[in-house]
Amino acid sequence: MYRKTIAILVLSVMLCGCAFAASVGDIMYVAPPSGYNLNLRAAPSYDATIIASYKAGTEVVVMQDLGEFKKVSVGFVVGYMASEYLSQGKSSSGSSGGTSGGAIGTAYVNNPKAGQRLNLRAKPSTQAEVLGSFLSGTSVVVYENLGGWLSVSINGIRGYVMAKYISFGAAGSAQTNTSAGTLTVYNPNGGNFVNQRSGAGYDYRILQRVATGTRVTKQAAQGEWIKITVNGVTGWMNALFLR
Repeated sequence: MYRKTIAILVLSVMLCGCAFAASVGDIMYVAPPSGYNLNLRAAPSYDATIIASYKAGTEVVVMQDLGEFKKVSVGFVVGYMASEYLSQGKSSSGSSGGTSGGAIGTAYVNNPKAGQRLNLRAKPSTQAEVLGSFLSGTSVVVYENLGGWLSVSINGIRGYVMAKYISFGAAGSAQTNTSAGTLTVYNPNGGNFVNQRSGAGYDYRILQRVATGTRVTKQAAQGEWIKITVNGVTGWMNALFLR
């Protein structure tokens, strides 16, 4: 282990020369949103070739801090990772909204119509046993995003709910998704900015980098994504980066 650590540091010096930022040599950890891996790219750009992808909690050594990206080594593989998805603390569940027990955030039941109830099921299937039914506004602790389903806890009961009926915005009725509101951008990984994208997903184009602490206007919600306007630009940001 000692020889491996020395080898990584020597490789870092050979490849980067002397133009190092203050964070060179720091150990950081991959911390993408739950259910995603973080890409290691051949250049500091989202359009660059993907060398490999790493799961949450993977240890990396910082070789150079370029702002939006960091040049890192993962073992003996060198490339670039997005800074906003690297954390100084290790977490096996990716980005965290600050809740305990591996949770990725707190959300609320958001049924299509007033008076409707959302079923909490024993498995991620509409055919699974119903463990409970809940009105809009009920607080939900989210543990994992499974695509169309979320692994959650409601009133201490663990189960699964359909993601489309969960809002990461403020508690309220179904109208919460489309009502205006003000939120603050923050980064649970300690980064100074968060990307605003052209659509509700990490595959969409980045419109701009929004500094943490910026107040933004909420316009709508789609699953775990919030449509916001900031600096005159309208786009989408994952609700884990808004509060």
